[in-house]
Amino acid sequence: MRNYKNFEDALEYVRKLNIRTSREWNIYISSPERNINIPSRPDKHYKNNGWIGWKHWLGTIDKPRNRRRYYVKDDYFKVFTPNMSYILGFWYTDGYMNKKHSIFSITQHKKDNYLLEKILKDMKSNYPIKNHYGNNLMFKITSPEIIKDIEIIGGHEGKTFTLKFPEISKDYLPDFIRGLWDGDGCITYQKNQKCYVSSFISASKDFSYKLLDILRNEIIDFKGSIAFYNNNYLISVGVNDTRRLRDYMYKNLNIDSIYLKRKYEKFLKSGEIKIATQNIEFLSYEDAGNFIKELGIKKYSEWRTYQKEHKITNIPTFLQRTYKDKYKNWKEFIS
Repeated sequence: MRNYKNFEDALEYVRKLNIRTSREWNIYISSPERNINIPSRPDKHYKNNGWIGWKHWLGTIDKPRNRRRYYVKDDYFKVFTPNMSYILGFWYTDGYMNKKHSIFSITQHKKDNYLLEKILKDMKSNYPIKNHYGNNLMFKITSPEIIKDIEIIGGHEGKTFTLKFPEISKDYLPDFIRGLWDGDGCITYQKNQKCYVSSFISASKDFSYKLLDILRNEIIDFKGSIAFYNNNYLISVGVNDTRRLRDYMYKNLNIDSIYLKRKYEKFLKSGEIKIATQNIEFLSYEDAGNFIKELGIKKYSEWRTYQKEHKITNIPTFLQRTYKDKYKNWKEFIS
C-alpha cells in the first residue's frame, strides 16, 4: 500500500494547487504532475481521518462561485457625513426605495448625468446609470443593508405624502437641505423685478412645515412663507431670503462636495443681501466721520468707491439725510 501523506499535510498541499472543481481534480490526478503521495480518492482514504467534503478539500467552501457583479458601500448610510447628508436629501426628493427587492434608486435629468456619477462614486458603487423615461436617467442599487439604514433614518416606501423630516445634527443640515433643494427646490429670475427668488415644493404637509421651521431657526432673519398649491405645499422664499438660503446651503462647499451646478450658478447670481435703510443701525455722526478720516480719504467720490468695494453698510450713502441735524458739508464731516 502506498504511503500517502497524512490528511493535514495532504490538505495543505492540495489547496496550493488552486484546483476549483472535481473535473479539474480528475485532470490533475491523471497528469504527470500529480503527486503520487496524494490519493486519487481522498474521500475514501481519509473518510475517518479528517475528511469533510470536496469543497473543504479543494478550499472552495468560502469562495462563492457567483461573485457580486455590482457593488456598493453597503454601510454608507450608517454614519452621517456632508456628502451622505446631501445624497440623503436628494433621495428624499428624487429617489425611491423598494423594500421587497432591496432597491435604492435616484432619478435625474440627462443633462445632470455628472451628479449621478458623483453620487455613485461617493457610495463606492459601480452600478450602471440607465435611461429612464424620456430625458431622465436613473440608477438602481440593490442592498438590503442600505434599505434598512434608510428606514432607521426615517425614509420609507411611498413617501410622497407621508414624508417626515429626519433627525439630523446642525452640522449636516446645510448639506441635507442643499440636497432637498437640488431635488425639488427651484430658483428663478423675475424679469419684472430683476431679481432671483426661490421655492420648494412637497406633497407632505408635516415635512414642509418642519423644513420652514428649521430654516427660520437656522438662518438669521429668514422668513419665508408656505401655501397649499395644486395639492402640494409650496415654500416661497423672497429676494433677500434666497440670498440667505444660498449662504447657508453652500457655506461648507469644498472640492469634494456634491451639488447641482446649474442651481448653484443661479444662486451665485442672486446678489448680496440688502437691508432696508430704516432697519440699518448707522454709526453716530462723530464715529462715521472719524472712521473715514482714519482711512485717509479726502474726497467724497473716493469714499463712495471705497464704501462699495468693501460693502460698508453702517455709514449712510446720503449723509445729509441721516445726519440732517449735524451735517453741514463733506469737509467739516471728515475734519
